Amino acid sequence: MLAGMAAPLILNGISVVAGVWFSDKQRNIATSLAGLAAPLGNMTSLIIVGIVFAGYALSVDLKENGADLRHRIKLLLLIQNCIDSVFDIGLFIFIKEKPDVAPSRSATEKPPDVNFLKEVKDLLSQKDYVLIMTIFTFCFGIYTTSGAILGPIFEPYGYDSTEISIFGAFHILFGLIGCVVTGIVLDKTKRFLRTLRLVCLGSLMCYCWSLYAIPSGNAKLMLAS
Repeated sequence: MLAGMAAPLILNGISVVAGVWFSDKQRNIATSLAGLAAPLGNMTSLIIVGIVFAGYALSVDLKENGADLRHRIKLLLLIQNCIDSVFDIGLFIFIKEKPDVAPSRSATEKPPDVNFLKEVKDLLSQKDYVLIMTIFTFCFGIYTTSGAILGPIFEPYGYDSTEISIFGAFHILFGLIGCVVTGIVLDKTKRFLRTLRLVCLGSLMCYCWSLYAIPSGNAKLMLAS
């Protein structure tokens, strides 16, 4: 719960760091690249989980009262804390609050005074904004919970833990590639609504294909979806 409450503060801090450290022409790129950190971290975690749980057999572990599972979970926690510690120590040692010379004139300006409650009230009074917020809330909820339910979805069809982790990692990797491609297309065409429709159509086709690929038990077919 504490990690979930802290996540928005970290994600929202990306735009603040970009505004302080980068010029006007670099901020969008810096924000986009920093925004990829969360899905890249998820992809890395799926790969690590697949490696740690490779060869795990629930039936064998139940006979040992879960000793193997406890050992593997402790190993995961140790790896997690080592990675966190390395980056946290580097953050405190190397990162400064702001650069010695401001990267742009706008970076030296004080942010405008904003009445947070009034701004939220104004946004919630707009039906289009509420609709978009609802849609993206559901999409983000599906994305963040999908990693937790990969095992129950795939295991009944004979996929092992390593294959399940690879599926999750590929899902995130090609999602990142799709974001980059979509950004390039939007920069060149400026056709936002058409691009959004194409993305939604492509996602629907992939999910329909997965309904066939998952029960097949064929890992290659699943990766293709």
